[in-house]
Amino acid sequence: MINEKLPEFLETKVKINKCKNDINFSYDAGMFVCNNLYFHLLENFQDKTLFIHIPDCNNDESEYKKHAKTINQIITKLI
Repeated sequence: MINEKLPEFLETKVKINKCKNDINFSYDAGMFVCNNLYFHLLENFQDKTLFIHIPDCNNDESEYKKHAKTINQIITKLI
């Protein structure tokens, strides 16, 4: 439990339905840094916070560019 005064589970209020075809949904931000950061951001900015996990690209520039393009498309749809 990160903060005993808050619910164990916080969920973003960002309307992500526009991106259903572009991303894989998960309710698990991990167990350490990502989860802690995401929880505290949701605690303060629940209507403006979205967690996007970027997989390891093994220093492959084309993979980085592919993920950057996808993230850009998601952000464009959300704003």
